[in-house]
Amino acid sequence: MVIIALYIVSNSCKNNNKSKVITDILPYTDMLQNDIKTVLTTPTALQLYNFDTSGKAIDSTIIDTTLFKQLITTFIQPNIADSTIKNEYIESSFEDEDIGLISFSYDTKNKDLPVKNLIVSFNNGAVKQLKMVLIQKVYTENKKQVMQQLCWNVSKFFTINTTTDSSGIVTNSFKKVTWYL
Repeated sequence: MVIIALYIVSNSCKNNNKSKVITDILPYTDMLQNDIKTVLTTPTALQLYNFDTSGKAIDSTIIDTTLFKQLITTFIQPNIADSTIKNEYIESSFEDEDIGLISFSYDTKNKDLPVKNLIVSFNNGAVKQLKMVLIQKVYTENKKQVMQQLCWNVSKFFTINTTTDSSGIVTNSFKKVTWYL
């Protein structure tokens, strides 16, 4: 927690956007691992919702921790803090006093990297706590163009919104996993 507080103090700005080439990236995967560990070690019901392209619920089921672990890998990999790619990202930071959040955004123009944008947000209280992680990915898999919008809302849920384009045939899927702590 001390590392997070020091990072925020040294990198945030007040009601002002700030961009810079970075040498260190906020350890967002470590922070997510804390929430993941809590979910996996707390007796709780993991609820998975699947939606079709029209947005109507087509399935809702309780999932086990094995499927939960499979789904969360999309949030953890690739890790943009990896020394081989972290220099490809530009950091911007912003403090929004109206909603009480400090956010760090990481963007790349490198078309070969799947993570195009990452936003890590913290509450702006005396104790800085991770609130949300948003990730935008674009990549090719099995000759299909894949775009994902990921949202991790700490202690509540995550969503994975995937659009796949295969030779002009577009499919969408939306998964939401909630837990009750």
